[in-house]
Amino acid sequence: MEPNKPDKDQCAPEQESSCCTIIPEAAAYPLTPPEPSLRKLFTCEVALENVYSLGETDLGHREVVTVCGGSFSGIAKGKILPFGGDIGLLHDGNVNEIHTTFILSLNEEQNVLVECIGKLLMEDEKMLQLNGDEEYYFRQGIKLFTGAEGYSWLNNIVAIGSSLITPEGNVITDIYQVE
Repeated sequence: MEPNKPDKDQCAPEQESSCCTIIPEAAAYPLTPPEPSLRKLFTCEVALENVYSLGETDLGHREVVTVCGGSFSGIAKGKILPFGGDIGLLHDGNVNEIHTTFILSLNEEQNVLVECIGKLLMEDEKMLQLNGDEEYYFRQGIKLFTGAEGYSWLNNIVAIGSSLITPEGNVITDIYQVE
């Protein structure tokens, strides 16, 4: 038997080839991947309006909600422009897959495009009657895009978001850089 190559009887039937290798136990490696930490970048309050239902599709109920403005603070502060929206796909009664895009305006000439893709897990009845004390899971992976002077590093980071929905229907998201 070759080093790190199993006998054929050790491989799953679909893996019986010369490509099947045994990976040594993790403890055998002297290095481990770095444990990430989080650095808070922004707190955004996104105001939403105009729900457009696309109805039931083969994957679930789809709707689009437009972004009408808002504000943000953190490493910079400013307003959220009335651009973009949240495209939601609700299925299985409590899973809302979201894809949201909006723009942070640092000033009149410098903007950051924010793209969020994530999940909101909440019973659909609760989504319609929020009072602020609901427990739910609302997290996203976030991409940031900008040509703004001094902020181009945002294009090259991994970011995540943790969100909540206010009783008024706004979404507050804390955006973190994964370091």
